[in-house]
Amino acid sequence: MIRGLVNWLLGGTASMPGRIPESVIHQIRERVNLVELVGQQVKLRRTGRNWVGLCPFHSDGKPSFSVNPERGFFYCFGCHEGGDAISFLTKLKGMSYVEAVEALARTVGIEVTYEDGGDPAARARSKERRQVLSDLLREAHAWFRTRLTSPEGREGAEYLVSRGVNPAMTSAFQVGFCPAGDGLYQHFTRRGLPLNMAEELGLIGRSRSGGFRDRFSGRVTFPVLTMTEQVAGFSGRSLPGGHDPKYLNSPDSEVFKKGELLFGLVQARDAIKKQDQAILVEGQLDVVSLHQAGITRAVAGLGTALTEHQAMLVKRLTHRVCLLYDGDEAGRKATWRTMSLLMNQGLYGTVVRLPDKEDPDSMARKEGGPELLVKLIENARPFLEHALEVLSGGAGRSLHGRVEAARQGMEFASQIKSALDRQVFTEQLADRLGLEPAALKAEAAVSASSGAAVSTVDAMQEIPRKEIDLLELAVQFPEVVPRICRDESFDLLENDAVRRFLLALFDQFEEEGRYDLQAAMNGVEHRGLRDICGKVLMDDRRLPPADAERGVREVMSSFKRSRLERKMEELSRKIRVTESSGEGEKVLELLREQEEVGRELAALAASRRN
Repeated sequence: MIRGLVNWLLGGTASMPGRIPESVIHQIRERVNLVELVGQQVKLRRTGRNWVGLCPFHSDGKPSFSVNPERGFFYCFGCHEGGDAISFLTKLKGMSYVEAVEALARTVGIEVTYEDGGDPAARARSKERRQVLSDLLREAHAWFRTRLTSPEGREGAEYLVSRGVNPAMTSAFQVGFCPAGDGLYQHFTRRGLPLNMAEELGLIGRSRSGGFRDRFSGRVTFPVLTMTEQVAGFSGRSLPGGHDPKYLNSPDSEVFKKGELLFGLVQARDAIKKQDQAILVEGQLDVVSLHQAGITRAVAGLGTALTEHQAMLVKRLTHRVCLLYDGDEAGRKATWRTMSLLMNQGLYGTVVRLPDKEDPDSMARKEGGPELLVKLIENARPFLEHALEVLSGGAGRSLHGRVEAARQGMEFASQIKSALDRQVFTEQLADRLGLEPAALKAEAAVSASSGAAVSTVDAMQEIPRKEIDLLELAVQFPEVVPRICRDESFDLLENDAVRRFLLALFDQFEEEGRYDLQAAMNGVEHRGLRDICGKVLMDDRRLPPADAERGVREVMSSFKRSRLERKMEELSRKIRVTESSGEGEKVLELLREQEEVGRELAALAASRRN
């Protein structure tokens, strides 16, 4: 009955042609051995039908993570993460939903097809083209890596030594080198590889004479990886005295979009998950130096301002960020822009202010630098405190300076999701600038109205005991869902998340003749509901179907009994009021209604005894 299991984190599919059919996803789920998949990251031991171990998603002191191979489902009773094989990869590796599906499909030998994506032949050609592009990138990457350790790569190797990069980091980040000249072009030519596609990827370019040249000529190469650990492109660092720009990125292409990738995220994701924090820096060597210093949760953009897509990549792994940008004016401006963008995406964190002319790389390479950086990160100021300090410090005493700071502050406040945080920030800013709080609050309310945060009341709403009983029955026996939803007492359920979940299952049955827990859970954010589903799916015990039917009858009857008892109390109150006003005929009418409610309560009690 249970086709799919709960998946609470879905990635986008916009970059792919059409939708992956449910039949393909179901086939992948059926073939994947979840114990083997999870066992690659977690040491599991068997307990009954389940396998348990330390949770990979939070610092787990005791085994709170369970895997049920029969149902293809995992759940942690500590941090409440759960789902199937697909969601395991999205949560652990930060992959999108489609990336996780395709990665699992490769491991079990299933070809992923797409629906509603246009001409099948065109899709096949597009897939083949993307494969050729990926092959070219892998070929170039292998060539760069080999050159770094050859006599041709001596300049690149010496440069890395001069920057203090040790062999372990060179290997971890798969650093390479492109010697000056046209060696890569000649390599492609000898191999008969498509030069036009290599040019499209920015691996080679046209020289003034009309021939080809290596685009990363004379540069140390840093591969930029996708979350599936595929090479998407490169960032090349010029040697001292070499060509500008200092960093040269691959051009945007079908497989490389610099605004959708972060350097070092593959290497940092385990540390980010473990420490529940990402550190954002500006350059590739900043990332490498921090990792070498033991600060392994550092990542960097690719030479442009951080984008919303990059923020979402971070958000897949953590909601906490530390900004560790360069100490110059450009770094301070970038910090301000990035804070606003991150808060708009629901990410909060801290800011480290480095001394002028310092950057993370230079700090990490100083004597005692790693220890100092750790302290700076630990004592970093929260976003809102940093913003108050910057605004009040730059306002000066002039009226113009204070008004301008107030305007900037209100623009910044509009990015704050929490109404309480926004109010406190506005009041403190007004106090520091010597302006009326009421004026700033009014401006802040206008600025923030278009981006008001979604209420979290539903996510925190407590689930009553009777509704927990219904959920447990519905998860274990989905066939009872129509009986629950068609019952006249269904509207008496108090918890919105429970109602939505049950109605989603009922709608599936009505429209498709099946039940899909995963689809029903989409959009339902309620920790208690997750816990209930997880416990039921991990429980070895099973009620007989007859007991499930009886359980539903009893719970729904209890709802009806509660409704009738409330109605009886309301009628008693009305009778007392009507008697005092001398309306005898109205009193008789209310007494007859009360007698009917009493008969209904008696009938319920009799049916319960039977």
